[in-house]
Amino acid sequence: MVVAADGCIEKAARTAATFADAAAVCGKAGRHLPPVATLAYARTVDGVDLGTGEMAADVSPGQTLTLPAPLGSLTSTTSYATVADDGTIAARAVTATAPYRCASR
Repeated sequence: MVVAADGCIEKAARTAATFADAAAVCGKAGRHLPPVATLAYARTVDGVDLGTGEMAADVSPGQTLTLPAPLGSLTSTTSYATVADDGTIAARAVTATAPYRCASR
């Protein structure tokens, strides 16, 4: 574990998993997925490399937006945030896999 912002995170990333599976693994260990702000800070800590993007706890719910006729509707997918070592913040569907780290306070 290394100190990162408001707590500690694991120094090495775990194998990629879906959001539900990663949250369950961290929960069983008495920990949680780190929020975006913690990962954004952690990428500046020596020895921590977030690669092209690691899973954060932040989730955006899917929604449907009704558009004017005849356009129909626009639907988005429930997604979680990822943070890359270069600071890029992106979103992936909750069913997609990504590496992750568990955090504690």
